[in-house]
Amino acid sequence: PRDFELTKPQQKALDALESARLQGRTRGYLDMATGTGKTFVIAKDLQRLVESDPSLRALWLCHRGTILDQNKKMCEAVMSNDSKISHGQIYDGECNDQAQM
Repeated sequence: PRDFELTKPQQKALDALESARLQGRTRGYLDMATGTGKTFVIAKDLQRLVESDPSLRALWLCHRGTILDQNKKMCEAVMSNDSKISHGQIYDGECNDQAQM
């Protein structure tokens, strides 16, 4: 995915997130249909943010642990190997210890 290009709708979503940030918003919500690349858009957004601020903190809210796992794998694929992103996961009523991506 690191070499994948964003589709026009994905780029539009990414631009909307950036526009909201430029307006001072610090939280975002991405609503796209199933299978349209939400995970990829968020990974690309996170990549852009981490490049400008390595101390960034992000929160994913998901109703299934498998979605969190999918996000983690996509971020690992999109982000450079030099990125030092730590993550923890809370799902199924349990909290996993923090680990390095």
